[in-house]
Amino acid sequence: MLGSDVPWETAALKEPKRCAGRTATRHRALAAHLPTEPEEPRGEPSFYSEDVDRFACIDQQPVTLQRLLETCQPPLTRQRLLENAQFLCHERPVRYARRVQLLAGLPYIVNLNPHINAVYQAYYANFEEARRFPMVESLADERRFVHMLARQSQSLKHIMPQIARGFFECRRYFGPEPRRRFLDQLVKMRIGLRLLTSQHIALYDQFQAANAAVTAVAAAEDADRYQGIVDNHLRLADMVRVCAQGVQATCEMTYGDAPDFSIDGQLDVAFCYIPSHLDYMLTELLKNAFRASLARAEAAASSSNSSNSSSVPPVAITVSKSDSR
Repeated sequence: MLGSDVPWETAALKEPKRCAGRTATRHRALAAHLPTEPEEPRGEPSFYSEDVDRFACIDQQPVTLQRLLETCQPPLTRQRLLENAQFLCHERPVRYARRVQLLAGLPYIVNLNPHINAVYQAYYANFEEARRFPMVESLADERRFVHMLARQSQSLKHIMPQIARGFFECRRYFGPEPRRRFLDQLVKMRIGLRLLTSQHIALYDQFQAANAAVTAVAAAEDADRYQGIVDNHLRLADMVRVCAQGVQATCEMTYGDAPDFSIDGQLDVAFCYIPSHLDYMLTELLKNAFRASLARAEAAASSSNSSNSSSVPPVAITVSKSDSR
């Protein structure tokens, strides 16, 4: 229900053209009155936007670990920080435009769902602010730019639960296979933009710390270890242990029991990677292993027809380094 006694899906079927015309009119009015403060965008969502189409046609730059490291080779200077900000000024509107296009490509009745429409509005507002933000030329500009990055990231924090709720409510209009394709594309887009944004915010924090006399020593030590969000000496065994302990605790709370775990192999292996990404992958792998161990114990107890619960086999984790790496 959308503030009346008429279901939103019925209203969508009755008046699609009038609604689209009204949003397009608002967008044209917005274009004639540009905001003077880039931090306070007033973009109105429109399913038909020439600006979105124009930016979406621009090729976006691929995000690789090598690309991230090249932008922050120590020492991190003011010039390199500003150059990375200027790259983002060009890149972010392109990526937001493609997300807006992706959402606009959903069936019209799906886009009128309150949760899906809220996601569309959030992305469109961020696109408008990103494309209107002036080029970063000074540290003062950089400060405002980083504040915008942090605010926009926060505004998109709960996008995926909103999408899930909206798709559930629209399941009779939007089948499983189209949903899967849409989510695959959206998640890939989110990862790329979040990676670029998080990297730049981390670089800005490190630059600020390096120029503060109080934290100069600590910042120098941190710069040896981290380049933005990239850990140059990530110890795999330590990350595995932390993830395994977290999964073990979750398993205990969820199922009332959890297997022990052991870590062996090349425990001194260290390499250059993004900790948050590795944390996610390891956690998913270990969740599968811990669940399988519990399922095996349950199956053994059932087959033995014994009232005593079977002991849960431990999870064995082996750390190994490839010869080619």
